[in-house]
Amino acid sequence: MEEKVVKILNEMSEYLSIAQMKKLQEVMLKVCAENEADKMEISNTDFLEMFLDAKKIEGCSERTIQYYKVTVEHLLSHIETSVRKITTEEIRTYLAEYQKNNKCSNVTVDNIRRNISSFFSWLEEEDYILKSPMSIYEVKEEKLSNYIERSKNVILNIINSIGDSYLAWKNVYNIIGKILVIMMAYKTLYWLIGVFFTRKFKPAKNKHKYAILIAARNEKNVIGNLLDSINKQDYPKELITTFVVADNCTDNTAEIARKHGAICYERFDNEHKTKGFALQYLLEKIGEDYGRMSFEGYFIFDADNLLNGNYISKMNDAFDSGEKIITSYRNTKNFDENWIASTYAIHWIRSIRCNHRARSVLRLATNIQGTGFLFASEIVKDGWKYTSLTEDRALTADAVAQGYQITYNDEAMFYDEQPTSLKIALRQRLRWSKGHLLAFCESGPYLFLNIFFGKLFIKTKNKENRYSPSNTRSFSSNKSLYHL
Repeated sequence: MEEKVVKILNEMSEYLSIAQMKKLQEVMLKVCAENEADKMEISNTDFLEMFLDAKKIEGCSERTIQYYKVTVEHLLSHIETSVRKITTEEIRTYLAEYQKNNKCSNVTVDNIRRNISSFFSWLEEEDYILKSPMSIYEVKEEKLSNYIERSKNVILNIINSIGDSYLAWKNVYNIIGKILVIMMAYKTLYWLIGVFFTRKFKPAKNKHKYAILIAARNEKNVIGNLLDSINKQDYPKELITTFVVADNCTDNTAEIARKHGAICYERFDNEHKTKGFALQYLLEKIGEDYGRMSFEGYFIFDADNLLNGNYISKMNDAFDSGEKIITSYRNTKNFDENWIASTYAIHWIRSIRCNHRARSVLRLATNIQGTGFLFASEIVKDGWKYTSLTEDRALTADAVAQGYQITYNDEAMFYDEQPTSLKIALRQRLRWSKGHLLAFCESGPYLFLNIFFGKLFIKTKNKENRYSPSNTRSFSSNKSLYHL
């Protein structure tokens, strides 16, 4: 109280005379002494009751008031000192012992601290105590504030360091950006060429003899349509022979194929399940019965494809010009069936416009995409060697490694059925991804060496024979393995 009296006197010194100041001091000391005597007569329990009454007036719930009461009563029962003389050290000791004895969490102890702090804050506001003993926790808050300030300084230092090196890093960024732009510039060139141009082939002077290869598993609903579109070609029928391998079929695919004029072989093999193995078996049978070199070229189609009436004639134009491997325009049968089929269709259009057309104009090798392509018989003079999940990618890499230029004929159009189920589409994409990785592991290193050493270190599938179809026994797969 004396501190407050002194403070008041200092504030009033400008306005009162010495005599007035002396009289004011006497009055204030007398009044304060009377109040101090009154406060000394108030017990801890009475202070608690007044505090709880104040909380009721503030609108606290009965549950909250009860929580205040239990918490403060427990404190006062362990500290017998008057609340006006309780020290910070006593409260700290009390809280430490409470946590130890009750084995409670820091959160619980902090809640108790808040209740006790509220009690002493009320005593300070009502002028029953000079200063709350809970101020120790304000020191902790100050420490937190210092920690935050230090953190800000660290962050600012980091920002300043980045700012100081910004110009240097900006130059590095610009260099990397320019390198990437240069590396990707050819894509822009491809797009510009592909939108407006494509390679054209002159009408063929000669009609060549072809075999058509179809790997089918339980395709009774669609294979007849494909064979009909083949039979309706404007190309001489005597120069076209259609072969079907009915691969582990449980329906009458083979019977339908034969009724539509195809030569059909049936195959059963539980160990070798990809489309590549089926084609390997089919070409082995053709070699035994007809001779693989008796045909000048081979087409490969999926069973759900359909051909334009002039498809083979247009492909013959490219083949007669001297090209050994030709892919064609892949259109979509079911573009408007749902969004999945439409997305696939857009993907094939992008592939044609941004890749095949431009590469054909620039006389660069493009890639084969599963179905709708033609290759010279010399490619398979020793049999079919591409049996991975993506035999088309393996054939592409192997052919390029041997120096073949895969070209594209925009005028030869066929139609392909796209997936309509998201589950099937995702499974197909996963299979493609795995197949692409396998093809890269098999051919990637050799293609890289070819950049510097030519074909000196090239190891191609045509130099290997890892599997003989004569050892086939039984075959089990699903339809999606044949639709790439």
